[in-house]
Amino acid sequence: MDNPDGKQIVKQYTDWLRGEFNTDSYNSGLCEITLPFLNRRGTYIQVFVKRTDSGLMISDYGETIGDLRFCGLDIDTSARREMLNRILRSFSVRLEGKDELRTLASEDNLPHRLNELAQCMLAVDRMIFSTSPAKVARLAEEDFQVVRNSEKKQLTATRS
Repeated sequence: MDNPDGKQIVKQYTDWLRGEFNTDSYNSGLCEITLPFLNRRGTYIQVFVKRTDSGLMISDYGETIGDLRFCGLDIDTSARREMLNRILRSFSVRLEGKDELRTLASEDNLPHRLNELAQCMLAVDRMIFSTSPAKVARLAEEDFQVVRNSEKKQLTATRS
């Protein structure tokens, strides 16, 4: 049996990936790109590109953080704000206004910057799993039960 051909796998994947993108252009000069990557709700993420005097502005137009707020996540606590800032720095993305994730690209680095914004959007979207109050409470309860069961086993073992 032959080993898989890595180059062929990459070609097949990129061919498939290319066919999964959707784009729309608007009279305002805005280009909407639907990427073949799913957020936590199973919805394709979208970015918007517009030419400016400084280059190509790529944005989520506030969709990612806006959705977290809609789901009840308070993104403005100091711990969550610190987590958000760490994610933004790691992808060289900035927060514009209250909710918009944005980056600036040149013609040369557009693919790289678009990829960084997409990864940033997905990382920010996952903040709801690591910091939602319900998740923290559930994890704390599970940890408490593990410790409690361990202590019960130790007590039973020492009594025997």
